[in-house]
Amino acid sequence: MNDDLLPPELVLDEPPWSEQELDALAAEAEAGYDVERMRTRELAGTEQAQWAMAELARLRGLLGELKVQSDAWTARITKWYEDSTHPLKGRAAFLEDRLEHYALAMRERFDTATVKLPSGEVTTRKSAAKVVSTDDDAVIAWLKDNATQLDFDDCVRTTYELRISEVRKHVSPHVAVDDDGVVTGYVFMYDHPDHVGLNQASDLFVVPGLAIEDEKLTPKVTPASARELTP
Repeated sequence: MNDDLLPPELVLDEPPWSEQELDALAAEAEAGYDVERMRTRELAGTEQAQWAMAELARLRGLLGELKVQSDAWTARITKWYEDSTHPLKGRAAFLEDRLEHYALAMRERFDTATVKLPSGEVTTRKSAAKVVSTDDDAVIAWLKDNATQLDFDDCVRTTYELRISEVRKHVSPHVAVDDDGVVTGYVFMYDHPDHVGLNQASDLFVVPGLAIEDEKLTPKVTPASARELTP
């Protein structure tokens, strides 16, 4: 715990919510905010805001301590598991390898696809010879330079990812209005480089699938640490 942080109980004699009430409100918030109900749960004034910040700092400290303890226990459990299972996995892998070799020998000698034993069975499956890739990049490069576009599309899977930050550089929003002059939203026009020199109207194209996200303020709460409060 950060001893230099001001304890919440010294900030405010009567906190706005007890721990039980905070638990109930947190559960309610997780289930989905009721905006009207939450308006009755606003912090009233600087003292309550300072209490909330001090309580948040205390909770963050407790969470940090629990994380350190959890990491230590997890490391110990992981080491115990690895130490305990390593020899067992080694024995199991060796025996499985020997059983596979035994089954392959039986297949070669007697053409037996399945070796049945009282404790289990080993099956062998024959697959036909086939072409495989040893260097995907080399194959793709050759197909790109030499294959037809249709064959290339059949042979190579292409994935696309939209880079919206780049799209913004080439798109400008324009207010859309209907025949009566009523604003109906926005259209997004794209300046196509292949049409340079034509009139401006033909240079621009409407891009579907875009919208304007309203401006918003995003708060970030940062409780002070003990180091920051120490003179």
